Amino acid sequence: MMLRVLLIILAIVAALSLWWLVEPYSYVEHGQSAEKRWAAASTFLGERDIDARTVHGTAQLFPLPDNTTLLVIEASRTRLTSSQIEQVHDWVRNGGRLVIAARPLYYHEVDCENQEDCADSDTDEDSAQDPYDADSEPQDNLAITGYDASDLEDNDPLLYSFGVSAWHVPREDVYPPLEPFRRLSVFEQNVLQERLRSCLSPTGEEREQCAFQLCGDASTTPTYSLGIYDDVPRQFAFDPEDKLMHRDQYGDDMADDEEEPALPLTDTRINTWADNEFGDQLLLLDYGNGDILVMTDVEIWSNESLAYLDHAWLLDAAADGSTSVWWVHSIDMPPLMAWLWHRAWPLMLSLVIVLVLFLWLR
Repeated sequence: MMLRVLLIILAIVAALSLWWLVEPYSYVEHGQSAEKRWAAASTFLGERDIDARTVHGTAQLFPLPDNTTLLVIEASRTRLTSSQIEQVHDWVRNGGRLVIAARPLYYHEVDCENQEDCADSDTDEDSAQDPYDADSEPQDNLAITGYDASDLEDNDPLLYSFGVSAWHVPREDVYPPLEPFRRLSVFEQNVLQERLRSCLSPTGEEREQCAFQLCGDASTTPTYSLGIYDDVPRQFAFDPEDKLMHRDQYGDDMADDEEEPALPLTDTRINTWADNEFGDQLLLLDYGNGDILVMTDVEIWSNESLAYLDHAWLLDAAADGSTSVWWVHSIDMPPLMAWLWHRAWPLMLSLVIVLVLFLWLR
């Protein structure tokens, strides 16, 4: 009996020793994976001695880390309490940097048959179909029609508290960014090999044929987002139909109005931005001693898109000066097994070893 106990103890010690001694390694899968879509970004940051980790739930997010940690909060999040939002505000004001992925509201035409105040609305049918035409005043956010402050706050209370709203406005004259790397089958690669090789120096018809083979349509130009940083133009492949609006971007006659533009007064101020001809997809806001990088989405940092355009540059610039990055995957309770593994992995591992030994001895 004593021998069995000693064997069990030795097995547990050996297993734990191996756990700590085995050199960790990472495999970056360049594909769409819900669980590992930031693997390439984490490796990219690791090469710069910046530790990256994924955070689930408010229990892991709070208390907030020190200001040398960059927080990247994804759009898949639930509601934070007012106290937690205030903690985030204090953290940024004290020198933290926060990246927020917006949750755009879908622009819709107001149903005037069911709304009493439509008679006073300045939005007609044409503007509802094309809310950002050339004749519209640049400070008018016509997409806000049909929503009130409670809708904006309920949709994204964290973003709302910083005086920013986000909108998805479908248009017919935009071309979504092309796939960063078109995946061809082996057969297609062999068939197109000679033709694609001419893309190194295309001329005349070869140029159009090359663009068609790589992009699908040589006549369309992707609608990218453009920003100028230190006199250097940078391009990003955000969804071109998404748009951010900060309170300061409304007209002076509306900026101090308590009702319009249905956003709270805020001390955040726009530092720089990236946009296309229809609106902003990235806003860098100064706030106290820190700043907030608001993006319509953070998918440009996923495995498939990190190496495309200036996406990696943006991540490098956002993480500059940070010692670690927290990918806040969701401000919600993680799956039970994920929580148990994070909180009680030694106990779970020991129980598995004991079970295996028990079955072996039996």
